[in-house]
Amino acid sequence: MANTVRNKFKKDYVPPNRSHLTFVTENDQWEGIASKLFTAPSSITLTTGDNLTGDVGDLADADEVNVVAFDEVTGVPGFDFRVTFTSIVRFNKVCLKWKYNGSATHYVLFQIYNKDTTNWDTFDSSVGTGDYYISSEVTIPNSASYIDSGTVILRLYHITSGNSSQDATVDTVCLVEE
Repeated sequence: MANTVRNKFKKDYVPPNRSHLTFVTENDQWEGIASKLFTAPSSITLTTGDNLTGDVGDLADADEVNVVAFDEVTGVPGFDFRVTFTSIVRFNKVCLKWKYNGSATHYVLFQIYNKDTTNWDTFDSSVGTGDYYISSEVTIPNSASYIDSGTVILRLYHITSGNSSQDATVDTVCLVEE
């Protein structure tokens, strides 16, 4: 699905010489990525958590309809949800639209794997958002440390003990090349 284009007006349109990118022409829900070239993810993994629904293709549109959802589990981490991109040469922003129906005392980190340090670098954090989506567009000044032979891995990581009655929903994750 990473090479499939989502376009409000024409499905499966690929701009010339941009076959590795996805193009969004309009999105009333999330103006931050409208009219930008971006790469959609190639796979998702719920390393810790339960009841994963949806698939990687659901992350290509910021429509709040086609989504990936999962539950927390008891213990630390409450969840570890990873999104992998392949065939990446460069990027300078990461876009994320998601919501977390969890407690205000539960912390979730948005991280990118750093191949040079072999650690996860934190770019954003959140607590329970209730029933509304958070849209983030994080600038990455030098993406070279995050591209490992063309692969980039992002994750949402629940650092405190989880509660099995709480869940997260991810609408969109993308790498942007401006």
